[in-house]
Amino acid sequence: MSLTSCPSDALSIITSFLNNRSSSQLLRTCRSFKEHGDTFGYLTHMSFDLITDTMTFLRRFCKHQETIRSVYIRGIDNPQLWMPRYVERMVFDHCCVIKRINPPKPVYVTKYLKIADYHRSKFRTQVRINWEQFPNLEDVVLYVYDIDLEGLDLKKLKSYNINTSLNRHLKKFRTDVPKHNTHFLTHT
Repeated sequence: MSLTSCPSDALSIITSFLNNRSSSQLLRTCRSFKEHGDTFGYLTHMSFDLITDTMTFLRRFCKHQETIRSVYIRGIDNPQLWMPRYVERMVFDHCCVIKRINPPKPVYVTKYLKIADYHRSKFRTQVRINWEQFPNLEDVVLYVYDIDLEGLDLKKLKSYNINTSLNRHLKKFRTDVPKHNTHFLTHT
């Protein structure tokens, strides 16, 4: 069996281990690989900021939705509108966080979640997240004014970094987290 007659599911597994550049180079090697990439997608990481054209991003995102593993979004007003449920790594950097993040069902497969609200001292909102929608969460990074951690499964967390301006919820969190977890709690 040659690599060009490789089944499409095996080719999808191969491209999932490659970065975007290597994956696109592999798909340019022959016509059957290009057809596979056009049909199933090949990008594993996508980023979006205020400079990116929204329609182009949405078209590319929909085309590659089966292969995308991580999304980096910077400078948007409401992260909840941009939460894909099948992405393992979500980073919302320099975003303005609303009071409640309650993503729609079904359950998300996200393992790493970072939300950085750099407007936290300006709006001073307490962020409430529906943690039941993220049962596979292993790593949490939060930079917010105040956070409600009720419902977060502490036993599954491998590491967390929580930076808040208020610490009223963090006292309970410090006592409930298993000791083997890598963690940072800061109060600014």
